[in-house]
Amino acid sequence: FPHAALYVDSGVGEPFLYDPGGSYIPPSGEPSGSGDFFSGDDANISDYIKYWNKEGATVHVTPINTTIEQEQAIINNAINAGGAIGGQCAGAVSDALNGVCGIAPDGWPKALFENAKKADCN
Repeated sequence: FPHAALYVDSGVGEPFLYDPGGSYIPPSGEPSGSGDFFSGDDANISDYIKYWNKEGATVHVTPINTTIEQEQAIINNAINAGGAIGGQCAGAVSDALNGVCGIAPDGWPKALFENAKKADCN
């Protein structure tokens, strides 16, 4: 089943991983809680990819060259949106992105992935 998540790491502050409706549990064993997000050591993109690969999933990562201000807004949007139920991941990630860099929102993970590949932050 396709899934959408969001990872932010500007190198300033702690990394942030938003996994709405996801089942990821980091190596620390601490679940995400009701907000479906992780920060600090638990927001490790390599561990996240390894987790999903073990589950048999293929993970596609789409880097987007955002500013620190855009990244903070995305993080705040994700925190304010909170968790999501299964099947609502792409909509929740779309809400967190809120059109940053022209990424059109979509409720389907594959369509959101295609939209993110077209991101233009200039």
